[in-house]
Amino acid sequence: MEEIKTVIDNTKDWYDLVDTTLKIGLGALIAGIFSFLTLKSNQKHELSKEKFKQKSQILMSTNNDFNIISNSIYNYLDFHISMLMHGYDNTKNLQTKDKEKYEEIEKEYIKANNKFPTIKSNLNLLGIEEIKTIIQKYDEKISRYRQYLVKNDYFLIEKIEIEKILDELLFLEESYNKIISKYYENLK
Repeated sequence: MEEIKTVIDNTKDWYDLVDTTLKIGLGALIAGIFSFLTLKSNQKHELSKEKFKQKSQILMSTNNDFNIISNSIYNYLDFHISMLMHGYDNTKNLQTKDKEKYEEIEKEYIKANNKFPTIKSNLNLLGIEEIKTIIQKYDEKISRYRQYLVKNDYFLIEKIEIEKILDELLFLEESYNKIISKYYENLK
């Protein structure tokens, strides 16, 4: 009888041992699975936040560069309109003070114009084809005007033609702003 009791006690000990092991092991397994899923979810969220942050920075940089270009172009064309209103039809005929101002505006424009490749590259990274097209048209409009000036020995076109170019540039800028705003909203 003693042997049976010992076997039952040993079986009970084994049963308690297996029961405890299963409870601890199963608990640890469940905790491990939930820890893994939580970690995976957090990493995915962090990657998503980092991607958003990078795209936002690229977008802000691109927008800032575009605004610098726009301002320099408007200063450039406004100065040409001012020249026409003051009776100058050629940039070569400017007096010293006006010539210095013109050269300063010209340098500002050239410096800003160098931002076009960066803008185009950023738009490629973001994959915004519509804005790339607008930027290309914007660049072409002002480039054609500058080519006209060079070909025609820096004689200016009529004021109404410059205003027409300004209107076209403003339309392109509005289109740019609408698309960039929409893109930014969808980025979130």
